[in-house]
Amino acid sequence: KSEAAEARQPRAASIVANLPYAAQESQVRDVVAAACGDATLVQDINIVVDRDTGRSKGFAFVDLASEAALEAVLSAAGAGDGHGSSRGGMELAGRRIAVQRARAR
Repeated sequence: KSEAAEARQPRAASIVANLPYAAQESQVRDVVAAACGDATLVQDINIVVDRDTGRSKGFAFVDLASEAALEAVLSAAGAGDGHGSSRGGMELAGRRIAVQRARAR
């Protein structure tokens, strides 16, 4: 694919919450990639930090390559019903993490 074609490719954005404050980008990538079944589908991760302290706020924005990848992650997290049910679940460092579809700005 050309760079222009990749730039036009729609991405599916999500919010991954309840992360441990010490979570690293590579750990978030590994958990999300395992849920969607392909590490190449995880396009970008932005762990949100407090601008004054530099400490993680416990959530991240994760861009996935496709809507299908996002649906797989939502399903794995038990968020498919929109209520964060106890079915399924994803964990990072012993904490159950929550995943939601990000709203457009």
